[in-house]
Amino acid sequence: DSEKRSFDKGKLTRGTRGTNFVASGNEKGVGDSRLSSDSACPECDKAALKVTRLEDRYAKLESQNKDLERENRKLLAQLDRYARSVGALKRELEESKSHLVSSKRREIVAMRKLDSLEAAHEEKKKEDERTRIKDMEDREAVKLAKIQPLVDSLYDNMVDEVMEKLVSQGHMVETEHDTDEVAQGSLHRVREGIWKEAENLSPEQIQSVPYDDISPRPQHFFSDPPDNSERPFVPRCTEKPHGVAPFDQQLYRQQPWISPYQAEIQQLKYIEAQLSRPSVLHPFENMDEKENWTLVDTVEGLQNMIIRLSAPSVTELAVDLENNSFRSYQGFLCLMQLSTREEDFIVDVIKLREHIPHLARFFADPRLVKVLHGADNDILWLQRDFGIYVVNLFDTGQAARVLKYESYSLAYLLERFVNIKADKSHQTSDWRKRPISEAMLRYARQDTHYLLSIYDRLRNELLDNSVSHYEMFPTDSAQLLVYVLNRSAQICLRTYSKDALNQQYVVEMIRRDGWRMGIGIDSGSDPLCFRMAVCLCIWRDTIARIRDESAEYVLSNSALLAISKHRPTSTEELSEVFNWMASAGISATVSPLLSEIKPSLFWAVACFLEEFDS
Repeated sequence: DSEKRSFDKGKLTRGTRGTNFVASGNEKGVGDSRLSSDSACPECDKAALKVTRLEDRYAKLESQNKDLERENRKLLAQLDRYARSVGALKRELEESKSHLVSSKRREIVAMRKLDSLEAAHEEKKKEDERTRIKDMEDREAVKLAKIQPLVDSLYDNMVDEVMEKLVSQGHMVETEHDTDEVAQGSLHRVREGIWKEAENLSPEQIQSVPYDDISPRPQHFFSDPPDNSERPFVPRCTEKPHGVAPFDQQLYRQQPWISPYQAEIQQLKYIEAQLSRPSVLHPFENMDEKENWTLVDTVEGLQNMIIRLSAPSVTELAVDLENNSFRSYQGFLCLMQLSTREEDFIVDVIKLREHIPHLARFFADPRLVKVLHGADNDILWLQRDFGIYVVNLFDTGQAARVLKYESYSLAYLLERFVNIKADKSHQTSDWRKRPISEAMLRYARQDTHYLLSIYDRLRNELLDNSVSHYEMFPTDSAQLLVYVLNRSAQICLRTYSKDALNQQYVVEMIRRDGWRMGIGIDSGSDPLCFRMAVCLCIWRDTIARIRDESAEYVLSNSALLAISKHRPTSTEELSEVFNWMASAGISATVSPLLSEIKPSLFWAVACFLEEFDS
């Protein structure tokens, strides 16, 4: 009845958002049938309820979607503002970077100009010094020429006074003829005195003079004895492993000042791994805690070492050398230290001298980085003794200079990176002695054991400084590293030549050590002593060449200058010179060789005195 009343009113509502049925007049019967049908379907009610709920949920999701869209628009606006600010900052950074690059480019150009100016200035100083010395010597010659008549006059007057006294005492009859005879006799006796113990020993006699010497002389047993003559050095290289340019041995011997590997060194292309940071920065391994080292003193041991160095994993090789120069005119190598990432080798190059050239292929291999510290002399020693040339060098000493460390020594690098104090007690040891002591082996091993790890850290610092301070080109971040490699390559281009007795060295030694001893020898203050010292330097150099000894062993600088000052011509006078040195607190060691060749020394002094007297 209630439904009918509602229908009679002309309206029926189904659901919240459903369809409204309106009935009136003739449609009333139809409405009654639909209403009775709907009210009799509970599933339809449930479906209507679900639709209602879904529509509510849709409305809520649509509202949330609008909120998210609003938030998204806000974020896009913020992102746009951020992008504009980043672009502005990027432009400012590029401008700052451009200014920095320009300033650094100007700085590097200025540094190069400064280096050139310094080199030119140094050369000019040397030239001025040579000119000054020559002018000084010319002035001394003029002075001596001026005072020579006065000296002759004084000598004649002295002779005359002596003759007058002799005549007045009745010893002689004064005649012009007798006076001349006495003068000549006195001069003859004086000259006889300086020649009494002098003897001009031939090179054969000097070479055969025996003397007590307990020191080892391994160079006497070399199959290739050293050539100490004044002839130019003959290069030893007979083949060219890893060569790019052809090897003309005849041309190479005619032009020994040009490295046979000049083309390979100048055209070397460094691989990417060498110009980038190490993939792994290995920690330092305590040398005393690892016994992974080998003393190589046999041919078999050398062959085993060559096999290990040929492994593909060996891409870097630390190298150091121990040279002897005290009891040899040119010097010779005694030890070679090699270290890979895994192990150390100490090679007895005295015992294996004839076989060491087999290592040339490792030193010339452009794919193998050779790491040395202060390689200036090592490069030359390898050429001198074995004909070995180095390609692809990293000199840690050059890296220390470029990074402007407070010290460039290996000891400083060991303390800076490894935090250990380097043992320098064997820095001047006699590396010829065999067997080699355990302490000397440890010292030698320390020089290369840590060097590759130091090399890694130096590369990192060079790369860091290239980016932050020394960047020259915006696309290249390895400027300092390449600069060190280029400086190292310049060292590799150097070639060995014999050291000649240099006038500048002689003059500097006489002045330096003379003033240190308190003698004050100078061509201006004491020209006679100065020229005597020069003559003795030449004599000492000749003896050293003949006996294959160092000049300092034949006659020390201090003894040479003292002899120049006092000019002894007898054993007694020479003993007085050494006594004077001892009383003045100056080292006065006399070598066994000098004791046996004293007649030759007296001959050099007597020749100088007679030449000066004449």
